[in-house]
Amino acid sequence: MDILVKILTEDLLEKRISEFIDILADDPHEYWKEEHFKLQLDHKYDISVVAVNLSVIAGYIIASVKTNGPYIHKFFVRKEYRSKTVGKKMLHLFERNIVEKGYRSIDLTVREDNSRAVRFYIRNKFEVTGKRIAVKDKSTLLIMTKYLKLPEE
Repeated sequence: MDILVKILTEDLLEKRISEFIDILADDPHEYWKEEHFKLQLDHKYDISVVAVNLSVIAGYIIASVKTNGPYIHKFFVRKEYRSKTVGKKMLHLFERNIVEKGYRSIDLTVREDNSRAVRFYIRNKFEVTGKRIAVKDKSTLLIMTKYLKLPEE
């Protein structure tokens, strides 16, 4: 399987927005719509990544830079591409890119009951650094952080 992982561009997102939305379809808790994907977030197109297999969007990481550094808003892999290292490849490019920009950590939140995602993040060296309640559905969210080493460290 030839997966190309690259930095997300605004043009790609605009042209293929329906595929980005379609990937969310199997998550009953997901609420992002077209307007959420189109939000202009700080450094979104500097650090977000997309995985493409031939002509199919296989997955993406939508991120921005917040006060504490890079924050992953959405990290999804199309159902038929899960367990095929697509997520790991995207995370690797994402991490390499933000380390080159001098950042030392990545933050995200994940539903506590999403055991598959929680296991993926823990396998990839994220740590649970807190919890909060989701505004939308009152579910418990884990706040997870991965600490990165800069090349000279």
